[in-house]
Amino acid sequence: MKKTGFTLIEILIVVGLMGILVTVVIVAVYGSRERARLASLYAYSGQIYRTLVNNCIGVWDFNTVTSGTTPDTCRASQTGTISGATVVDGINNTKGLNFDGSNDSVRFTGVPAIGNTYTLEAWVYPHTLAGLDIFLGKQNAGGSGTFPRLARQGTAYRVFLSSSVSIGSPNNSVLLNRWQHIVATHDGTTARLYVDAKIVAQQTVTSPNFVAANWDVGRGYNSNSNAFDGWIDNVRIYSEPVPTQ
Repeated sequence: MKKTGFTLIEILIVVGLMGILVTVVIVAVYGSRERARLASLYAYSGQIYRTLVNNCIGVWDFNTVTSGTTPDTCRASQTGTISGATVVDGINNTKGLNFDGSNDSVRFTGVPAIGNTYTLEAWVYPHTLAGLDIFLGKQNAGGSGTFPRLARQGTAYRVFLSSSVSIGSPNNSVLLNRWQHIVATHDGTTARLYVDAKIVAQQTVTSPNFVAANWDVGRGYNSNSNAFDGWIDNVRIYSEPVPTQ
């Protein structure tokens, strides 16, 4: 007898194959868009570096880790001491560091003063949206506290200039388990926070004159109470702000 149609099993197989094909296409499109997003942001980060390199205070890309230390590629004098953090794949086929959210950190000692005009830059890959995680913090004057500091607070990013002054991005700015480019600047008059190359917060505030001190990556200065859970790459500090368009 001549077959005139598909059996139920054959139809289910075809539907299943179509579902797999659609999933593959969606993943491919998403992956392509994510690569394009990161390539654009990496180019923007490179533009910042080329513009401000003569005013760099410290540049730590974490591509070289030797005996628990990582070099400063700006001044070559502020080697970072790694405590607990481990090497992972970073942004754009480089290397970054994984911080466990408990007690991992990198300490940079004797970093020169940045005054009240500066740019703080870092790539972050958050593993959680809970609580407050500090990913870059300076020793406060007098040896205690952490100002300025860059942090993830819930689903937003925030820069703290003092115990009473901070600016933050809107909620839902944090992309879980994805690389994001974070920049905080002060031009002597206005503090600005950038997330993925866009100004997400700005405010006219007086910034303290930040003196030479130690900095920690992956936590607040000398404190594990708000340690960062995730990956960090390409931490850079400049003594001038990113020029605004």
